[in-house]
Amino acid sequence: ADQIRNYLAVIKTENKRMNAQMESVLQMSMMDKEELTLQRTQMSIEHVVVEAVEHFKLSVAQRNGWIDLVVSHGSYTYFGDPTQFKSALTNLIDNAIKYSSDVPMVSVKLSEEDHDFVIVVKDRGIGMNEETTSQVFDRFFRATKGNIHDVKGHGLGLSFVQEIVDKHGGLIDVQSNIGVGSTFIIKIEKNQ
Repeated sequence: ADQIRNYLAVIKTENKRMNAQMESVLQMSMMDKEELTLQRTQMSIEHVVVEAVEHFKLSVAQRNGWIDLVVSHGSYTYFGDPTQFKSALTNLIDNAIKYSSDVPMVSVKLSEEDHDFVIVVKDRGIGMNEETTSQVFDRFFRATKGNIHDVKGHGLGLSFVQEIVDKHGGLIDVQSNIGVGSTFIIKIEKNQ
């Protein structure tokens, strides 16, 4: 019975992942046609970040890894598109897990600065050199682990993330070191 429950949990997780990938492809297609418009509404960035992290808890635990979330005290009300925002975060976290070692270790932090909300996604993965970090937001670019077949995915993730962050008037940056891991920092200006 436990094994069946585990199998069902894996199927459910994989189904969610595939749906998210299909959604990304469709959204990227809409971006190409400049049809992607944000459906802005009052949202909680904290709620969206928590949902995005929860999405990966089971799959990371099954690989004996962990994903943790630290939210600094604050008010994270924002006028944005919660669906697109969650999709961007899901892509970013999925990327951190993909490029982790066999045991993924990912930390996500949400905080406030004077005029910005700041989301930091840090992995302890393979890391990237300077050339790779300069290309990481290019469409269809995919860093390798030495073998392109080692990393599953369609290469849409980070250009898509950048596009969504940009449409919200934000910025995304990356810092990375080979063998240490990568840190992605999203800054979204608070609504005035």
